[in-house]
Amino acid sequence: MKFALFPAASRLAGALALGAVTAFGAPGAVDAAGPEVDPATAKRHVNLAALQPMLAEQIAKAACFAHLGVNPSAQMQYLRGAHGLFEQTHRGMRKGNSALGLVAETHPNLLQALDAVDRDAGRWMARSAALSNGDGDISAQALEALMRDTASATAVTEALSQRTARTYGADKGVPLALSVRIDLASRQRLMSQRIAKDYCLIAAGAATPERRAALSEAVTLFDNSLEALIEGVDAFGLPAETDARRLALLNSVGDAWREMRPYVTAVAGGATPDAAAISAVAWVNNVVLTQANAAVFAYETGGVEG
Repeated sequence: MKFALFPAASRLAGALALGAVTAFGAPGAVDAAGPEVDPATAKRHVNLAALQPMLAEQIAKAACFAHLGVNPSAQMQYLRGAHGLFEQTHRGMRKGNSALGLVAETHPNLLQALDAVDRDAGRWMARSAALSNGDGDISAQALEALMRDTASATAVTEALSQRTARTYGADKGVPLALSVRIDLASRQRLMSQRIAKDYCLIAAGAATPERRAALSEAVTLFDNSLEALIEGVDAFGLPAETDARRLALLNSVGDAWREMRPYVTAVAGGATPDAAAISAVAWVNNVVLTQANAAVFAYETGGVEG
């Protein structure tokens, strides 16, 4: 099933905006010194580093829906699960974690990036921990404080993700095309949570023109990256997807996204969501995330041929 909303030029522009070129094609600090790892371990590091900014957005999204009283017990389960996985993965990327498939990090550039997460996202991690230990009664003040710090957390973890992708990319036996696929698919799961978070914040009263514009841009980025994964992008040397299992997963992402998208575009265009719409988005974004996450792991475990 083709998910084609934009012409090729627009798709390429969207892919560029998503940062795939920054992550894999542009010059950057790549430190060759590091552990000898096989391609499977390299892909796991790329995948889990890219998971971290998504978890930051998921925590913020769950906190927002809990604040609105949309099934707060379920939202707190999402929040606590995301917080625990974020902390476990962050420790594992530094010290190794055999259960997660991570080896202890020795690349100086990645150790520096992990230090930056500790420094720039430390206050966010403390706020997230406090909320995860709470009862789900999240005040407007607590939500506002979390959102301020979430911006720093996602920025610094996205920087770590891109540096990890460069470091564990081709030099560790992972072809460029496959690295780009993992990056784009990872950004699908990230964008699913960022879109749901911004939708929720608008529903909570933070309906600024800038937030609606950001929501509209995020919809375009999601559309374009999904089309790029399915149809390919020649400029990246990224062929169209032909593997039946992975294509089915991407089409499942598209099916769930088509259910969520009209709610989001309406709010991006100026509408005020009602309770039924808010509840629908609070549920379906998790379906999009589940399918997108399955696609990421399919790329990670599906071989190194790209």
